[in-house]
Amino acid sequence: MLLTVLIPTHTNRHQFLYRILSYLSVSNCFYPIIVIDSSSPELIKINQDTIKQISLKIRPKHMILDTNLNLYEKMTIASDYIETPYSVIIADDDFIVPSSLNLGINFLESNPEYSIVHGYAACIETPENKVFGEVINSNFYSQRSLEINDTKKRLQNHMRDYATTFYSIHKTFHLKSNFKKLSECKWLDFRFGELLPSCLSVIQGKTKKMNCLYMIRQSNRYNLRPNKRKKFKDWIADPDWSLNYKHFRYTLAYEIAKKEGIQFEQAKNVVKDAFFSYLVNITQKAKSVDRCEGNEDLILETLLKPESRFHKDFMPIYNTITNTEK
Repeated sequence: MLLTVLIPTHTNRHQFLYRILSYLSVSNCFYPIIVIDSSSPELIKINQDTIKQISLKIRPKHMILDTNLNLYEKMTIASDYIETPYSVIIADDDFIVPSSLNLGINFLESNPEYSIVHGYAACIETPENKVFGEVINSNFYSQRSLEINDTKKRLQNHMRDYATTFYSIHKTFHLKSNFKKLSECKWLDFRFGELLPSCLSVIQGKTKKMNCLYMIRQSNRYNLRPNKRKKFKDWIADPDWSLNYKHFRYTLAYEIAKKEGIQFEQAKNVVKDAFFSYLVNITQKAKSVDRCEGNEDLILETLLKPESRFHKDFMPIYNTITNTEK
């Protein structure tokens, strides 16, 4: 096997876990899966029954972790158990198209200068963020290619129009290294915690957006799960912000200096300029509810048309949400 699927879940997410595992089953996903579970004891039992009940090519490994661990701490621990050369993370309320994983592995195998790969993605909405039932909306979710050879310019481009790479297909040795660096920065808050591994991936190599449907995310518009990411103004005003930025900048500058063979102070300036671009960008988008934007190919009406290019890969996801109940 070449790839491992990682699915983090936590308390009160058991129906979402059932949904994603059901989808992977009907989609003939043959990759090993690790369920990273920090649920309460009674829900862990439900999740154990779900894993036994759903028929998959390989029974998922059920990793039970402390409920007090944050997402990044959980991923750091889980990454040590990956035995395949490639890895991908799926949020328990999202979907990833198994055929796109095959394409992504083939691409990375043939293009060693690339560190991560993904494809087109959409953001769907259900009434009150329900697990099953009607899908009422779908829109484009930003994913990008960054194919500039120069590491410094690639990072600057990434931060100027930031899109998370958290759910991309990674080379496992990069994923492990990035989460290890993140675990060493225990002081980083949730937003810096997302930014750091994303920027490290871009420093490590080019990124590719394939011409296929890769991921469907479920909108968190109703905020029914805890949102640990502060509003932008509160994040900037946090008393620990300056310390967080200092360590974030140091970690990235060290990696750039090592990769490009430049002076550390020069690398720090590269990170400073790139981060300023990120702040300008996020300030301009502060009014946005999420990363869902308009795109004709990925609106619900188009996806449901048999002649649309993403219809075949979208319909198993749509049917899992609308036709299954638990």
